[in-house]
Amino acid sequence: MRAAAAVLGLLTTVVCAGCGFQSTQAPGDGRTPDDARVDASDASQDAPPDASPPDARPDGPPPDSCVTFSRQLNTCGLALTTDLTIAQAASYNTDTRELRIGGDLTPIAHVVVAVNGENVDAILVRDLTIRSGVTLRAVGVLSSGAPPLAIIAGGTVTLEDSAAIDVSDGGAGAIAACSTPPALGDNSVFGAGGGGGGAYGAAGGDGGSGNMGGTPAAGGHGGKSVAMSTGLQGGCPGARGGVGTGLQFGVAGRGGGAMLLVAAGTINLGMNAVLQAGGGGGGGGTHGSNPDTGDGGGGGGGSGGLIRLEAPRVLGMTARIVANGGGGGEGSSVTEAGANGAPGTTTTAVAPGGSGGADDGADGAQGGAGNTPAGANVVVARPGGGGGGGGSVGYIHILSPDARLGANVSPTAVVVP
Repeated sequence: MRAAAAVLGLLTTVVCAGCGFQSTQAPGDGRTPDDARVDASDASQDAPPDASPPDARPDGPPPDSCVTFSRQLNTCGLALTTDLTIAQAASYNTDTRELRIGGDLTPIAHVVVAVNGENVDAILVRDLTIRSGVTLRAVGVLSSGAPPLAIIAGGTVTLEDSAAIDVSDGGAGAIAACSTPPALGDNSVFGAGGGGGGAYGAAGGDGGSGNMGGTPAAGGHGGKSVAMSTGLQGGCPGARGGVGTGLQFGVAGRGGGAMLLVAAGTINLGMNAVLQAGGGGGGGGTHGSNPDTGDGGGGGGGSGGLIRLEAPRVLGMTARIVANGGGGGEGSSVTEAGANGAPGTTTTAVAPGGSGGADDGADGAQGGAGNTPAGANVVVARPGGGGGGGGSVGYIHILSPDARLGANVSPTAVVVP
């Protein structure tokens, strides 16, 4: 059995899968180098005049070269020598570069590498196995410079049944601000507008208007979709709700993160294994301790993030690979707080917006998923705070000539053979 423990940092001796090795050591049978050359000369006289040396490969790379097994980054020189098995709940922080398994700090080889110009924090392994029912959660604060998560395997990546890798709801790779951000809801002490939903693979939903008993406070527009990152970038947050009386409002839903799994062999996802990069739900409009502090707008849901897989074979017929949007938060009333929107689901179903918390607060809108990738708009207005718009889906990107995926992939995967 290969060792399950990993070594902190890169190994001193660089090991490169696919690299040749040439030795200058003298023969070990007592002969001198001159004797060896005489023997080689005699052997060459018996060979046909046009015979090529045994190691000659005129149409291929030289024997000491290395060919990367990834189209996105150079895997040559990476220390892909140690197996890693995760058998208890685990977390990895791309800010501190710490892996904890069952709460215990676990040494692991890792390195920051560039993926199409964007830095990612890569865990380096030979074979990775996550045991049945175990989740690896990856986090990292991008505003402090923490990169997204990558796992690079010189062999295979295996998630057993119901195992998971989770970068959802502000996980590693989620971004703090988007190039096409959603808008805040308008402020009003009589009922503020809801925030717009975050966008990535589709548009975010519009927040609802507040104060429908008087001069309406407009909800914020949802963000606009952006192209899938050629590097590794997660999803976008929603916008917070407008401020009601007593400085009450719903917080923005966080975007989903980003993960990259690269294997020289197979990525094997077991039954109900989950790769999750969904957006977070928007917060319901809050209510203060005083009886008349509320009427805050609900926060917009966050968008889904990015999941990218690369291997000669990707097997996941019964797995769930998801980057869905979060639902918007419900607006609050003058006496009650609004309910939070739900985070992006791990199926093709949409995440519902917050509802049922405040009689006069408008419900939040559902997030994007499956056949409805855009975040929904809030369509019903109430006298209190407006509901938040839904977040959109993110992206699923598969680089493999043999990708076998099932029905629980949301949004529809972009597959490049």
